[in-house]
Amino acid sequence: MVAVSGTTTTDDRAERRRRRLREELTDVGFDVPDGLPGELLLGEIDYARHPPRHEGTFPSYGALLCTEAVPDLAPYDRYGTGETSVDTLRRLADGRQSFVLVEGDRVEVAVLDEPHDREVELVRLHRAFPGIMIVQRLTDGQVRVLGARTILTWDGAHWWAKPYAETYLASVAASVPGCSQMILRAVLEFCVHTMSPSRAGATLVWQLDRDDGDLADEPGEEFHHLRGTEESVRLPRLSLLDAGTHGAVRQLLTQVDGATVVDADGNLRATGLHLTASVDAQRLVAVPRGRGTRHTAAQRYSFDEERTVVFVVSADGPVSVFSDGARIAAIDAGHVGMVGVDPNAPTDGVVSTTCTRCTRRLYVRRAPGTLALDDDVTDVIDDGVAPVARITCPVCGTTATIVGAVEGAPARVVKRRG
Repeated sequence: MVAVSGTTTTDDRAERRRRRLREELTDVGFDVPDGLPGELLLGEIDYARHPPRHEGTFPSYGALLCTEAVPDLAPYDRYGTGETSVDTLRRLADGRQSFVLVEGDRVEVAVLDEPHDREVELVRLHRAFPGIMIVQRLTDGQVRVLGARTILTWDGAHWWAKPYAETYLASVAASVPGCSQMILRAVLEFCVHTMSPSRAGATLVWQLDRDDGDLADEPGEEFHHLRGTEESVRLPRLSLLDAGTHGAVRQLLTQVDGATVVDADGNLRATGLHLTASVDAQRLVAVPRGRGTRHTAAQRYSFDEERTVVFVVSADGPVSVFSDGARIAAIDAGHVGMVGVDPNAPTDGVVSTTCTRCTRRLYVRRAPGTLALDDDVTDVIDDGVAPVARITCPVCGTTATIVGAVEGAPARVVKRRG
């Protein structure tokens, strides 16, 4: 230990920083692992936030922390420590293609087969090796942490937390039965892990069904069934199912305004769309105060175009998903949990009703001890009286009562699909 002033040492200061760091991470809902894995993670994050300065600059950095042994066939070369100090190994780790590899008390350097500059590349690495935690410091001082369920970003002043794109899947699928899980996953990964970190807003309109217009060869024929598409810019059919196209699509969308159409097969069809809303959508869709024009347009448009799901990426990062005039999935900046949905409600444990005002179909979690006989009739398994719950329509805000539902459970709009 090196003395700094009096009895204070650099190790003492680092230990206090780590205690404060643990509290900061807890405040944003990030679960720091117990025991040695947690201590190692805190140590690597602390180093990433406070690296040694050399000639007036702070280096980039990266670390891979493994809770179990990494397979020998992993796509990187490993360099053993020998007599090399951990400080020297850290100087070899640029956080792009070379990373410190920590397995318990063993420290090596891993050199990947290609650079991992972008969040989406780190997410795919994380997915390939369950149990791995990743810490990365960028040249601008931003720090990323990829944990078991959450991605953290330190911008120099605050921590921002968001779940992985996979977290959205159950919530969206529950409101859009029968949708393609493969395409949904591709669109969500693009929005959450490619578009969101770019700090540029975007709106994607996903057409759920194919129709004859999608196959038209004449200019202007493809989108007559969609509102507000006459002014669109035509695109080559880049597929979001091909992860290699995501960088090019991001580059385009950061330079254009308006919405982008994704067809039923996951191909980009047009961009620069001006989404319009019908009189009914403007009258019936309850848009919360403070919601921006991009979110307002998307929410109302999804009410008019029931064959679509609309994804909105905010310029500050959060992603929202709209269907039938309701926000069916969202993650607000700084919060890890899903907003405005009940993703854990079982699909076979719900009661349903139709909103008397906007006519959208609503599902609510069924109360224990009740049995749904059909869409609008609920019986009680044991003798007694079926509970009656008060719900609020997530589309128009109308309140109503429903028999057999859990009191206080949110109502979820569910798309009708023939």
